[in-house]
Amino acid sequence: HPDGYRYSQFCYHFHQWRKSSDVRMHIEHKAGQEMFVDYAGKRLAVTDSKTGARRLMEVFVAILGASELTYVEAGESQGTEDWVLSNDRALRFFGGVPQALIPDNLRSAVSRSDPYEPGINPNFDDFADHNGTVIMPARVRKARDKSLVENAVRLVYQRIYAPLRDRKFFSLAELNEAIRELLEQHNNRRFSRLPYSRRELFERIERGALGKLPAEPYRLKTTRWATVSFNYHVELPEDRHYYSVPHYLYTTDPRTKVRMVYDHRVVALYYDHVRVVQHRRDRAPNGYTTLSRHMPEHHRQYAKWSPGRLLSWARSIGPETERIIEKVLESRKYPPQAFKSCMGILALAKEHGEGRLNRACRRALSFELYSLTGIRNILARRLEQE
Repeated sequence: HPDGYRYSQFCYHFHQWRKSSDVRMHIEHKAGQEMFVDYAGKRLAVTDSKTGARRLMEVFVAILGASELTYVEAGESQGTEDWVLSNDRALRFFGGVPQALIPDNLRSAVSRSDPYEPGINPNFDDFADHNGTVIMPARVRKARDKSLVENAVRLVYQRIYAPLRDRKFFSLAELNEAIRELLEQHNNRRFSRLPYSRRELFERIERGALGKLPAEPYRLKTTRWATVSFNYHVELPEDRHYYSVPHYLYTTDPRTKVRMVYDHRVVALYYDHVRVVQHRRDRAPNGYTTLSRHMPEHHRQYAKWSPGRLLSWARSIGPETERIIEKVLESRKYPPQAFKSCMGILALAKEHGEGRLNRACRRALSFELYSLTGIRNILARRLEQE
């Protein structure tokens, strides 16, 4: 307008513009698609029966997107262990697994906030992988991404917190028992504008849409980072045991690190957020768990060999030869690295005869020369005859 607007006209036009620009998409939640999870802002207390001291408990809330069936429990903290196990109990309460878990950006769920590729807490990521689902954190400062769970929290305050406000609880188990009773009432209560309850809607449209729970319950795992060694193995320090990874992870970058996620049964190894292998855990100290597919091609030819087979061959030549092969195998931290040297030593029998080789090995033992080069030199100079 060339002459401008009066203040009242400006306010009118600005209001009309605000209404037209504040267009929001209706979000329809499909059955079995999402479970929204978060902690309530307010906490509930447990009282020590001896001292009277009050401890504040965190309250975890999970809600399914389509039916709005809700799960609530109190826990000690918002730490990773409590967070993951609360999510696990929520899935078991619902009796199935949604396609995605939608957490807020708390540290136990998200290690790095990013609007496009947020970093997921490794333990939470492993939990999702175990259950065959994915994690899609709510966007930072996008209230509509988490409006469903925030509305659930509001109802939890009204229907669970309010009835409990004057009660005292002397254990976490006692508090959770009271929560479960009120939660059941909430889920069986009809929606304010609909002739059915969350539980009825869940049974009608969502139970059958959830994925199956895994046969094995989730066990919380330990996570650590490990550097890939030149022999394409990584060490689990507490067992002093080594596990193979694809050899190209070392050859690509000698400083490559992989994430180890393990429990008492298995050791899973991840590179760039992708699981590259899962081994059965072996607690044998200084032992190696190796998959042949992880070896470079030129190493695979030696994979059919074993210390026992090499020692048996050496024994057929003579006791000194067997002793040398034992020493060579003991000299390497990773026995397969010694196979090539052992085969080279044993092959000298074909060139020089078994008698000369055994005498050369006797001489090498006296000089403590436990190598192919040392034995070759003895034979070349005929030192075994001295």
